[in-house]
Amino acid sequence: MVHRWTQGLSEKKEVEAVFLDCTKAFDRVPHEVLIRSLQDRGITGDLLELMADYLRGRTQRVTSYYSEYSEVRSGIPRGSVLGPPFFIVAVNKLSESAKCELYQYADELVAHQVIGQPEDCRAFQESLD
Repeated sequence: MVHRWTQGLSEKKEVEAVFLDCTKAFDRVPHEVLIRSLQDRGITGDLLELMADYLRGRTQRVTSYYSEYSEVRSGIPRGSVLGPPFFIVAVNKLSESAKCELYQYADELVAHQVIGQPEDCRAFQESLD
């Protein structure tokens, strides 16, 4: 990213960037979206069913006053080897559909564009809509 920006600036162009921090992104990925994303990536059959079973049937409760258990329908289990790859698969479509350059690291995103002419600036603004 820095290389691309430095290259653009050395060519006397502008760089526009939008930094996004997806708050609690790991907690907000619906399990069904993740399973569909895995299917879109070619994971099928027993492997897909194993991963779906890993996500399904999870429950949680508040222990300070021992609430009733409730089903967890979204979120990627933390502390597991599968957590980061699951998250990347779930949000990968965002980078595929972006109309500008997009760098992604976990739940941090940077949408950017090197601007050489006014049309580039308008195109970048439209890509963010």
